[in-house]
Amino acid sequence: MDKLLGEGITAEHINDYVLGWSLDKFFDYDVSDLYMGLADKMVNHLGLTVKSQHLDSTSFHTDGSYEGYEDKNCIQLIKGYSRDHRPELNQAVLNLIVENQANIPIYMKPNH
Repeated sequence: MDKLLGEGITAEHINDYVLGWSLDKFFDYDVSDLYMGLADKMVNHLGLTVKSQHLDSTSFHTDGSYEGYEDKNCIQLIKGYSRDHRPELNQAVLNLIVENQANIPIYMKPNH
């Protein structure tokens, strides 16, 4: 735990409250901006020269009931194409841009 999260952090410190609080903070900050900043630091740290990029999108199904979560800032769940051949299931769509050398995703944005 010390190497991953810092000295003095124990498994007892990682609980549902802390996880929920952290996810709320990520949402408030904008996860796509956070992810892009981390990816930028990684590309610079590795000394990669990004000459081209690849854009792709993927979808994955979700289970459960999501009534009342129609907030415009949240990921929109839609019914549609499913690689699992289950078009009746809710789908979330994720767009990725990947750099050309190490195939590190440098941009991630869910559809909303």
